[in-house]
Amino acid sequence: MAKEKNKNVKENVEPLVEQYDPYKDGGVRLKQLLAGSKFIYRDTNLSKDQLSKFQVGMFFKEHTACDATAKFGGINGNVRFLIVTSTPKDLSVLSPNPSFAHSVVGMNEVYKVIAVSEKQGYFQITVLHVPNEFRSYFSSQDAQGFEGLVLQSTEQDFNEACTVPVDPDLEHPDWVERVKPPIGLDNNHEPIPA
Repeated sequence: MAKEKNKNVKENVEPLVEQYDPYKDGGVRLKQLLAGSKFIYRDTNLSKDQLSKFQVGMFFKEHTACDATAKFGGINGNVRFLIVTSTPKDLSVLSPNPSFAHSVVGMNEVYKVIAVSEKQGYFQITVLHVPNEFRSYFSSQDAQGFEGLVLQSTEQDFNEACTVPVDPDLEHPDWVERVKPPIGLDNNHEPIPA
């Protein structure tokens, strides 16, 4: 996935879906879902205790709308949530600051942690946004092949993010405050069960 540093909005993961097609008999809807997925980013600072709550394979719910940016760049904090979703809503056209490339996923949505990576003092928590109709699929081992392909791309993304500067637009205090809370944790810093 070629990208112009700090400016490009991620392309979808359709090339990955072309490599992985176990849905020959009737998985058209699932294939459409996966092919329409995009990467969005939410950077913040988490404590070690908060970080420890995110375990690979866990499902959690986010009660509020999940704000993120579609812009790729350096990590603004010690943690990046890289969210793989097929339904991000582009709010940049409505925003007083369209340079934020503001995307949002709806309220009360379910996510699955597929990786927690660390490099150079940064962490990336890679999560899949899981629509209800596919919860059983992503709870099974059937999803591991596709998740593995996604992780190849997200790990490359993380490695590059550790070497490029933060996009100046995403250092704006309004944006930093908007994405400060971690997703999927309650007020006591415990995971919200899905």
